[in-house]
Amino acid sequence: MKNKQEMIENYKKLHQMTEQVGEALMNNQFELYYQPIVQSNGEISNFEALLRWNHPKEGVMSPALFLPYLEETGMMIPIGEWVVTQLVEQLALWNKRYKKINISFNLSMPELLSGEVIKTLVRNCDAHAVRPEQITVELTESMKSPDATTLKRLVNEIKDYGFRIAIDDFGTGYASLEKILTIQPHYLKLDRLFVEQLSTSTQVHYILEAIVKLAHQLQMEVIVEGIETAEQKKYIERLKVRYMQGYFYGKPQPAEKIEGKWSRVLRCC
Repeated sequence: MKNKQEMIENYKKLHQMTEQVGEALMNNQFELYYQPIVQSNGEISNFEALLRWNHPKEGVMSPALFLPYLEETGMMIPIGEWVVTQLVEQLALWNKRYKKINISFNLSMPELLSGEVIKTLVRNCDAHAVRPEQITVELTESMKSPDATTLKRLVNEIKDYGFRIAIDDFGTGYASLEKILTIQPHYLKLDRLFVEQLSTSTQVHYILEAIVKLAHQLQMEVIVEGIETAEQKKYIERLKVRYMQGYFYGKPQPAEKIEGKWSRVLRCC
């Protein structure tokens, strides 16, 4: 049980964060970084859009440091609308320069339940002539997930627009086999924890093999996160996993740096 002083301090932090996030939106302090998702044949499959906050005092902040506050303050919705607006504009620009580029982004349960972020996404796709199938919505699981009937209805609405669906961080959070049956995603993204433990746990090998086999039997593609070494890459490839993501291929970077590194590959695909 939190004491009164702790509750007061938490309230102050939330209030302060709410003010800072509002100012950050007005002052263009948020930025999208992009990290490649690479196919086993070396081609770029996708770029995941990742939010960063260029804080005037703290520097570039990872969302892990501020997203929990956004959920508590209700600021996830306006931030989510900003994210989809930016990524669609970026995708429209890349569509004029390159071929076969797709983008994925994370959608939290509060954003899913609100529906506003998806409405903004649809409006921007229409405005910029971006095809919905170029965008994958990565659902992040949490304790705040709605009941199965509501979840299935909301996800099906997103699919009906033409967007693709992924379950993010599968295997370590609240995502379960029931969620797979309810959501029926196009992709399962396996948490980086599996790859990190490959060299220390033989049990992880069996778990990975079982999850990949199940996903393929259910006609779902698997994306493995956290690839950092050539050895990890080779092992995952032996499991017939088609998509991989991690520092081995590249760290998240702003759009202009991504273009500088990958433009030749993108033009030829």
